[in-house]
Amino acid sequence: RPCRRMTTRHAARLFQALASRAGITRAVSPHSLRHTYAEAVLARTGDIFAVKEALGHRSIASTLVYLEGRREAVRRAAVV
Repeated sequence: RPCRRMTTRHAARLFQALASRAGITRAVSPHSLRHTYAEAVLARTGDIFAVKEALGHRSIASTLVYLEGRREAVRRAAVV
């Protein structure tokens, strides 16, 4: 049987099935896994440029999205 290319939708369905089999009950996707990875790199290094390289972004503007959660945390801490 010849190999067929996997579509992005098929990959997402397979990811969901594997997550379900692993007992993960919250909504997950390949993209959410990418975000989790980026946030882990940022937490470990504190370096947005390291995140940029790890994700393979050409522009730092694409990577700045991952700082938004940290901005919110700073705003919440400042209110206290």
